[in-house]
Amino acid sequence: MAKFRIGDLIEVVWQDPTGAINENLDKLTTTPCTTRGTVLKKAGNVLCLWTSKYPDNVGDATAIDVRSIDSWRVLLKKENT
Repeated sequence: MAKFRIGDLIEVVWQDPTGAINENLDKLTTTPCTTRGTVLKKAGNVLCLWTSKYPDNVGDATAIDVRSIDSWRVLLKKENT
């Protein structure tokens, strides 16, 4: 599995925690999720991906606990500048 760097575009398959309201708790489990985004940072057990970018350096991001990751792959490496 290739390594990623800050600025790389990656795809992560991970287990998303799931909540339940008025549901049968015997069926409660995590949900497989696929997220694509630009690597912002990795700090401890948290990988942060920037998934939508807007003007003025704002946007949407996802913080994923690396212990919940099933697989990942680099889609586009950041160019060296």
